[in-house]
Amino acid sequence: MDTKEILIGMLKENTGEHFLDSGGAYGRHWQQNQDRDFEKEEEVVLDVWNSWFAYSVNVFHFLSRKLSYREDVQELFEEFLKEREDTYWLEDMEEFPLWLMWKGHKVGCRILTCKTKFPINQSSPWLEIRSGYTLDVTTDNTYNGESNLSQVLQYATFELDDSLIVLLQVHNGCDVRGGYTAPKAFESSDGDIFWDSSASATLYCQSCHAEWRTDDGGYSWYPEHNTNIMLEDRLTSVTIVPDDYKCPPPSKHRVTNPTSLPIYPPDNKVFCPHCGQPLVVGVL
Repeated sequence: MDTKEILIGMLKENTGEHFLDSGGAYGRHWQQNQDRDFEKEEEVVLDVWNSWFAYSVNVFHFLSRKLSYREDVQELFEEFLKEREDTYWLEDMEEFPLWLMWKGHKVGCRILTCKTKFPINQSSPWLEIRSGYTLDVTTDNTYNGESNLSQVLQYATFELDDSLIVLLQVHNGCDVRGGYTAPKAFESSDGDIFWDSSASATLYCQSCHAEWRTDDGGYSWYPEHNTNIMLEDRLTSVTIVPDDYKCPPPSKHRVTNPTSLPIYPPDNKVFCPHCGQPLVVGVL
């Protein structure tokens, strides 16, 4: 299977239900995703309210650009899981690189100077090597930082035979504390793939070429090109355009110092404060 097929399968994976979450009222991600055609969806969209706007990055497109499925590593991971009993996915992802090292693979690590000994589990003798190494394994959850991704991701990254491997879980539930998919193995060329991964974006006017940039997920929009205003300054005076609003025809006439930001929440549209044309959002 190719990368996109694997990702679509993960996004539609049934991760169960719990009577204490809010999925019964709002629907869990895996339920909402069943009839979606991810490849036809836009990569990034605006969400507009009466006094603010944000953007959301389609997690399928984001991951498709960043990752390549590693079937060979996935097979090794599934072999490793056969030795595991009563463990959690995150624990499995953290200890999988130790098992790979025991199997003779080159795993990114540092040699410890201390001689700390760990109890040896006779059913998992590979755990003994923890007494001599600390692995360069990063585990995290995008919920813990700035992220505009459409779904939460949990992951472990480490170097394996000179490749950066990502063991990935997608949050398909409702409550972020549970409802994660089974991990799948991918390769990435980007070592900071999830670190502020979707927090940088631009808003661009295709008519007058005004452009704004954000590095904090949309809290602040700084002038980048052909404008000298920060959008926050205009959001204190937004103008909700009427239902029959029509964009003014593109022209050389341009408001240099606009006093408000035109928005239309029903269609999730934000218009250029200089010329009135729709703004287009894109991720960096």
